[in-house]
Amino acid sequence: MAVDASLPPTLGCSLVRLPAEIDLASAPELRDEMLAALNRDGIHLVVDAREVTFMDSSGVNALVRARERAAMLGGSLHVVTRHAAVRRVLQITGLEERLGVVGSLEAAYACLEHPETVHTCDPDS
Repeated sequence: MAVDASLPPTLGCSLVRLPAEIDLASAPELRDEMLAALNRDGIHLVVDAREVTFMDSSGVNALVRARERAAMLGGSLHVVTRHAAVRRVLQITGLEERLGVVGSLEAAYACLEHPETVHTCDPDS
């Protein structure tokens, strides 16, 4: 996992890149890193899960905790993935829309650039 500080500061967000597998062993560190990024860098978090091929319930829980913290701060969370297995887990749990699942970083940034617009993220973007 890595926090990417290359985002434009005007977006007030952080980008966290996830490892290929998220399970009980890696989820606590992931959760802590996402929460720290929100506390340190801004109220919006983009989670780059494009490399994730496996995520169990502990990974889903870490994303939900980060989403709750972002909401508490008045911000948002977007998960970027196109991997069918990850999308399926989030669909089955009913979290795809709540976690702002989108198909590209560009789609996530587009959502952040227009916070005044009431919208749901387009999961196919």
